[in-house]
Amino acid sequence: MQTYLSTIERPISAARWKALGPKAAPLLEGVIADGAQFPTIRAKAVDGLIAVAPDRAAAMVGKLARDETEPVVVRVAAMHGAGQVLSSPRAVSELRAGAAEAPGTRAARAGGRGLVAQQGRLHRGARSGGPRGESNRGPSSAP
Repeated sequence: MQTYLSTIERPISAARWKALGPKAAPLLEGVIADGAQFPTIRAKAVDGLIAVAPDRAAAMVGKLARDETEPVVVRVAAMHGAGQVLSSPRAVSELRAGAAEAPGTRAARAGGRGLVAQQGRLHRGARSGGPRGESNRGPSSAP
């Protein structure tokens, strides 16, 4: 599992995460909760948890996506995960609630539309099989 979390340029497929089995879930949850870990490692742990234990991921992704103290990369991974493990109405509700909780933010002033629109784009990408986090892979991984 540590090898998967430490990859830099190669994303780990959901199938490879699933091969670790549900026993990896508590370990991944520990990495996600550990604020001392690098944010990119925590974001990869979110991706892994979504694959190995979607039910457990469903309980965390909304809170992570809404938490403005979390690094952006972790929040984006959680938004992506919301589109995968939550029903569309619940994902929209979770993300919109987060925007409403953040007074003074552009998303809050827009009634959460910006955050919800971003989640919608991520959700559509997940359904079409598009890769997540292309911006996280950097220019050296471009085809």
